[in-house]
Amino acid sequence: MKRLILLLALVTGSTLQSEAQQRRFNLDAGTFQMRVENGVQIIEMTQVFLRQETITLRAARGVDYGNGTYLFSRNVRIIDQGDTLTADEVRYNRITKVGRAVGRVRLGDGEVVVTAPEGDFDLDADRADFRAGVQMVDSVSVLTSRQGSYWTEEKRAEFFGSVRLDSDDSDVLADSLTYWREGQRSDARGNVVIVQEDEDVRSYILAQTAVNDDSLGTGVARGNVLVVRISVDSTASDTLYLAAERLESASEDGGDQTFAVGNVRVADPEFSAIADSVAQYAWEGARNESRLFGNPFIWVGESQVAGDTIRVTGHDGSVDSLVVRGNAFVAQRDTLIDRLQQMKGRGLLGLFEQDSLRVLEVRPNAEAVYFNRDEADSLAGALQVTADRIRFLLQNGEISDLRVYQDVNGTYFPGTLIPADLRLDGLLWKPESRPDTSELRRRLDEALVRLAGSQESDR
Repeated sequence: MKRLILLLALVTGSTLQSEAQQRRFNLDAGTFQMRVENGVQIIEMTQVFLRQETITLRAARGVDYGNGTYLFSRNVRIIDQGDTLTADEVRYNRITKVGRAVGRVRLGDGEVVVTAPEGDFDLDADRADFRAGVQMVDSVSVLTSRQGSYWTEEKRAEFFGSVRLDSDDSDVLADSLTYWREGQRSDARGNVVIVQEDEDVRSYILAQTAVNDDSLGTGVARGNVLVVRISVDSTASDTLYLAAERLESASEDGGDQTFAVGNVRVADPEFSAIADSVAQYAWEGARNESRLFGNPFIWVGESQVAGDTIRVTGHDGSVDSLVVRGNAFVAQRDTLIDRLQQMKGRGLLGLFEQDSLRVLEVRPNAEAVYFNRDEADSLAGALQVTADRIRFLLQNGEISDLRVYQDVNGTYFPGTLIPADLRLDGLLWKPESRPDTSELRRRLDEALVRLAGSQESDR
């Protein structure tokens, strides 16, 4: 192999030699041939070996254009401190250490591989920019998009255009995404769809932005967030919807926590709810709890429950109890007589049996308005009563009886004497605010179409 650098020194003089020494640049070739085009000396080479500082380059062919720019082709391989870039063709500037790679471009370090049809690279900046479809694969994930950049020193990827991140436990779609390999942290932006699946539940998260940090076990989604949880072994009717402006989640050894903030709406087969914010906890042992804050309303069957704060607890996926603290209010429309059954007090306890609400009890300072029917299911009369404790009993989700306890004081009105304005102070009946699952389902269906299209394009 002949050392072309010696010939270059003779031809171009001490200026090039000094520059090569300054950049610690060395170039060898098996053969070379010189020609002059438009007064510029061009050297064609075979079996090229280049060394510049920490960089080595090998190629079957090379062309030196005499201005610091080289064109290498056929089995081009560049190695820089453990990072290897291969391509069919590379145009490289030894002064700026910037190049362009075309044809089967591949960048890897033994732990990650990035591939694309073409791309640019900056060896000083430890950066490569890829176009025309790029894929990054490491031990835990596959990241694809139309274009993207990768920083080898930071182990960071910035991908743009129809981005898809597939990992062991989740898939992410987004307009753009930043991924840090160390810590497996991702920052997705624009039309984000996240799919998570375990043995029992498949979850979808829709948002404008979403940040997930596997090393910390945390996640934050922002902007018109929708969470949909579907039991894998059930029909679509067994589905939980949660909509909010922001969603935060954290996983710890003892269980999982989720916080939803801003115009929160919740709907599942058992109940629906609205609130300013909702906190959900799922502990080991299958115990779970939801807490609603800020003007919360909850609908269980046909019963509307409101208060300062509401807590729902359950176990093994079933609801056990409903607790309201502060200004508890219950209302349910009796559709046969078109009247609202009402009850209020300082606090409320609701008890469930096999996921069916059986008891609603308020105490202390309890008040109620209860309308009863005759045997023909016509309006028979109404009772307005106060007591230390009042209880509604329910069958098949409907209030069937009223019980009062301690310090009872009330008035019974026959049907013809019921006041037209008979109601409890503070009644706010708002069935129109109950979350509409059809709208939420439409958003999910649109996301599923995108997801299916992304999967089809990957084949």
